[in-house]
Amino acid sequence: MKRVLYGLGLLVVLLAAGLAIFILTFDANRYRPQIVSLVEQQTGRSFSLGEISLTLWPSLGLDLHDAVLGNPPDFGKRPFARVKTVHVAVELLPLLRRELKVDTLLLDGLQVELIRTMDGHDNWHDLAGKGESGPAEEAASPTEAPAPSSNAASSAPPVRVELNGIEIRNTRIHYNDADTGTVITLDPFELKTGALIPGRPMPIEARLHLTQKPDLALDAALKGKATLNPEKGQYRIDTLELGLSLRAPDLPDGQLKARLEAAARADLSAGTARLDPLRIETLGLVISGKARASDITAEPRWQASLKVAEFSPRTLMKKAGVEAPQTADPGVLQRASFLIEARGDTRQATLEPIRIELDDTTLKGNIRLPDLSSQAVRFDLAVDAIDLDRYLPPPAEDTGKPAPVGKSGGPQAASDDAPIELPMDTLRALDVDGHFSVGRLKAFKARTSDARLHLIARKGVLRIDPLTARLYDGNIRLTTRLDARGKTPKYATTIALKGVQSGPLIKDMAGDEYLSGKADFDMSVTTTGNRPSALKKGLNGKASFAFGEGSVNNSEIAHQVNQVLALLLNQPYDPSVKHVGFTRLTASAKIRQGIIDNRDLELRARKFTVRGLGTVDLPAERIDYELRLYKAGGKTYAPIRISGPLSSPGFRFDKDAWLKQRLEGKKQEAEKRLQQRLDEEVGDRLKGLFGR
Repeated sequence: MKRVLYGLGLLVVLLAAGLAIFILTFDANRYRPQIVSLVEQQTGRSFSLGEISLTLWPSLGLDLHDAVLGNPPDFGKRPFARVKTVHVAVELLPLLRRELKVDTLLLDGLQVELIRTMDGHDNWHDLAGKGESGPAEEAASPTEAPAPSSNAASSAPPVRVELNGIEIRNTRIHYNDADTGTVITLDPFELKTGALIPGRPMPIEARLHLTQKPDLALDAALKGKATLNPEKGQYRIDTLELGLSLRAPDLPDGQLKARLEAAARADLSAGTARLDPLRIETLGLVISGKARASDITAEPRWQASLKVAEFSPRTLMKKAGVEAPQTADPGVLQRASFLIEARGDTRQATLEPIRIELDDTTLKGNIRLPDLSSQAVRFDLAVDAIDLDRYLPPPAEDTGKPAPVGKSGGPQAASDDAPIELPMDTLRALDVDGHFSVGRLKAFKARTSDARLHLIARKGVLRIDPLTARLYDGNIRLTTRLDARGKTPKYATTIALKGVQSGPLIKDMAGDEYLSGKADFDMSVTTTGNRPSALKKGLNGKASFAFGEGSVNNSEIAHQVNQVLALLLNQPYDPSVKHVGFTRLTASAKIRQGIIDNRDLELRARKFTVRGLGTVDLPAERIDYELRLYKAGGKTYAPIRISGPLSSPGFRFDKDAWLKQRLEGKKQEAEKRLQQRLDEEVGDRLKGLFGR
C-alpha cells in the first residue's frame, strides 16, 4: 500500500513538473506562420501578426499584438485594418464548476480604412464571402463520435457565464466614398463596462468623436448602469445619460447640444416593459415622457405620455437656424406647450387627451387609429379661440403702381395658372372621419363663433359635410366635396348664409361698410380641373341673394347712382351724400362655364327702383353689366354701363340712351295727348251732327 501511495505521489509530482515545464517553455509564436498562412488563405489578403502571448495558468489567456490585414490588390498598399492589442482570458478552475469566468476583453488600437471607388467597388465586400466551408469540410468524418443526445444535453446543468468587462479603446474607423465625396471619420470610439454578472448592475461608459468633411463634427458621451439576467429574462437600464454635441457652420453659433436621461426595464417572463423616466433637453426644449407595455411576448399593449414644457417657438426657430415667419403681429409665436397621452396595441391606437397651447389658444381632443393596417383616422378636436390674422404675413406695402394688364384686359395671370399638384394617391388612400370645432375665430378680419366642421375622406372622395358657424347675427352652412377618384379632380360646393348683417361683415373685411342690410345668400356650384384657369372655365351652378333694408355706401357705384338719380328726379346733386338707401335688394344668377349671368337684379327704394342685368366672365376676368334707374312709377330708365376688367371696371352713364328714351317717351305722350284731343273733337262734332 505504501508503495502504491508512493508511486501515485511520484506520478503527481512528475505531472506537475511536466506541466510547469510545458507552461514555462511553450512558445505560441512558433505557430504564428501557420496562423498568418491560414488568414491569408481564407481572406485572399496579406496578413501579418506580431507577438503572441499565451498563458495557461491560472487562466487560459491569449494576447495578440500588431495584427495587420491588407487591402485587396486594387486598393493600394495601405492596410485595411490593424489592431494593436487583443486580450482574452478564461479562468480554468471555475470551469470544473460549470462556470465560465472571462477576464476583461480588451481591444486596443483598432484602425479600419473603408474605401468605395468612383465605380462603386469597395474594399470590404469580398470579406463577406470568405471563410465558408466547402463540401468536403462540411461532411462529417466517419470516425467522428456521435453527438450527445438531446436528453443528455438537457439534463446537464446550465453553464454560468461571467464577464469581468469589455474595454475598447483607441478605435479609429475611416470611410472614404470617392463616388459621392463623403468622408467620415470615427476617431476615437471608446467603450468600457464593468463586470457582466447576471442580476448585478454593470456600469457602462462610452464616448466617440465623429467628423464628416468638410466641417461637421459630432461628439457623444454615454454613461449608465445595466443589469442583465437572461436566465430570468430580466433586463434593466438605470440612470442612462447621453450627451450630444453637433458642430456645423450652418448651425446657430455653430453648435447644437442635446442631453438625454432615461431608465428602462423589461421582464420577459412577466411580459412587461417600462420606460420611466425619459427626459430630453435641446434647443431650449425640455421634453419628458414615459411608457409602459404588457403582454410584450404575446399581444403587446402599451401606454405612453409625452410632454413638452412651455417654450418660445420664435426662440426655438432662432436656435435651430430657421428664420421665423413674418407675422402681422410680432407678438405671436412666443409661448407654446404640448401634452399628449397615448395607448394602443398591435391593431389600434388612441391619442387622448391631446392638449396643445399656442400663445392664447388651446387645442384639446383626441385622435383614434382604429385599424393600423388600413391607416384609418378618427378625430375630435376643439380650439377655444384663435385670431388667425395675427399669424398671417403683414400687409404688403402699396407701391401705387397699377397691376400689369393681359390680353383679356384683366390682371396678367400667366404665373398664377401653375398646375395645382394635389397628392391624388394620398387622397385616394385616406380613411378619415372627424370633427373639428372653434369657439371663436377671426380670419381675414371676419369674426365667427361656434364653428363646427365634419370632415370625411374615404375611397378618394373628401367631403366637408357640413361646416357651420355663427356669423354676424346670422349663420353660415357650407358643404364641399373633392372627388379624386379620376384623373382630374372634381369639386362641388354649396353655401347658405341666413340673416347675416352684411354691413359689419364687409366693414371688418374691407375696411368700410360698402353694403349694409341683413342678407341671405345661397350658392351651389361645381367645377373640375387642375389649374386655376380650368377651374374658372369649368364653373357651373346657380346663386341668389336677398338683402333687407340697407344701403350701398362709399363706392363708385353709389357715386354714379346718386349723380344719375339727381338727373332722373330733377333735383340738385349733393356730393356729400355717399350712399344709396334701399328697402330691398335681390338678385339671382346662373353660372355656365365660368360666366355669371344675371337678369333680375332689383333694388327698391321709396322714390326709385334700380334694375340690373349682364354678365361677369370669370375666365376672361371681365364684366359687362347695365344698371337701369327708374323713377317711382316711371317707365323710362337712366342706364349706367359697367364694363372692363374686374380689377378696374369702368362706369359710364349712357346719356344718349337716356335722352333717346325721354324723347321717345315725350313723343309717345304727345301722340297720346293729340289722340285724346282728336278723339274729343271728333266726338263733339259727331254729337253736334247727330245731336237729336
